[in-house]
Amino acid sequence: MALNETGRKEVLICLDKIVSLNIDNIISSDLVRAKETAQIINEKLHLPVRFDSRLREINFGNLQGRLIQDISRDEWDIFNKTPHEVDAESWEDIYLQVKSFFDEVAWIIKSR
Repeated sequence: MALNETGRKEVLICLDKIVSLNIDNIISSDLVRAKETAQIINEKLHLPVRFDSRLREINFGNLQGRLIQDISRDEWDIFNKTPHEVDAESWEDIYLQVKSFFDEVAWIIKSR
């Protein structure tokens, strides 16, 4: 799903602060809203941009997009104990994914 007008305005509001951070690369999730955000920022910064699926939001599987009050206690218990049963990522999956990303970024920074 693309950014809506509010999202685009919010990026522009933050743009001066982002520019002041003196960053030299942009790494973003590869999801549409995140890519669009990175591209708006990069219109001002003109930096290398990399999109990485390891930065995606958590996949809650069959619980995705549902309101918390509409999810039963049993469903939450299944999600927390055996998330793959509801086609969701486990906390271990998420940890390994994020750790892999940060290990790679740390290696890139050290090699400069």
